[in-house]
Formats: sequence, C-alpha cells, structure tokens
Amino acid sequence: MKYFIHHAAARLTRFPVILLSGCFILTWLTGCESVNNTGTQFSPVAAKMEAVSGGGAQHFVLVNDSGQELHNVRFSAYMWDDNMIFYTQDHLPQRRSTMTYSFNGSLSHWYPGQAQRFRDRALNCEISIIRPVSRVQIAGSCDEGSFREDWQITKSGQLEPMGTRHRSEPPAGSPTNSIP
Repeated sequence: MKYFIHHAAARLTRFPVILLSGCFILTWLTGCESVNNTGTQFSPVAAKMEAVSGGGAQHFVLVNDSGQELHNVRFSAYMWDDNMIFYTQDHLPQRRSTMTYSFNGSLSHWYPGQAQRFRDRALNCEISIIRPVSRVQIAGSCDEGSFREDWQITKSGQLEPMGTRHRSEPPAGSPTNSIP
C-alpha cells in the first residue's frame, strides 16, 4: 500500500511541471508578448497622489490628460506594494508583490483635465491611501480606444510613468470630440 501511495504522489507532482512546460512551449510557438509590456499606444490618463492636509495619508486621483473628451470610459486601477515582507515556512524573509488597493470606475463623459477621485460610499469621504504603495496599474477602455498604463512611486512619493508613455492621439478612425 505504501508503494502505491508513494507512486501516486510522485505522478501527481510531475503533472504541474508537465503542464507548465506545455504552456511555455505554446507561448513560445505562438509568439505571445510578455505580460510586462507597459502601456499601449493610447494613454489618456495621468495618475497622481495628493497629500491629505494634516496627515501622512494621500488621495489617489486620475486626470484625463488626453486633450479630448472621452466617452463611455471604464477602468480599473490596482495599487501594489512590491516591498511587503512575508516569512516562509523556514522562517526566512521573502519579498512579494501584494495588492494593497483596487479601484473601479466608469464615466459616460470624461472631459479634458477633469479629475476622478475615489470615495468610500459607506463613510461618504474620499479614500485615504495609508498602506504602502510602490506601483499602480491602470487598465481600461473607452470609445476612443483601450489603454493600460503602469506608474511607479518616486522617492518623493509621487507617481511617474514606467517605461515610455505615449502622448499620441488615439488610434486612427476613433471619434475625436473636443470641448471648445
């Protein structure tokens, strides 16, 4: 009986390795891009952290800096702490990325320069960022195009874009309405 259990356990541990190997080979054959690709051609959002008066907390703010009105906007923003320390079963410290906050939003019209702030509906106040944040990912879409932007926290506590940030117009053929 012990041999059967040991043999079955050995076969089960090989299965994930075979499965992952197959996934890597499939990815290589299809030529998929890396998931670390930062940004898209269309980057209509500027992210910033604003200090809360009288405290060390900050507020997270998104601004439409595309220079045009955006229609039917849907987005998600994820804040990560890349410096969180966990302890392994061997009691050794290990750094891991941990999501500290997530925000979702939608707007039918988002005017150029208009800020989007995030409120706690239960408390009826703006959400204060009090846990550590090292980077922010913003992904969304609108009638003018899809976007994904990655931002990192600087030593001064402000957000700056990671990689090359495109300030180009949306893809050809998309509507462009602007406010006079």
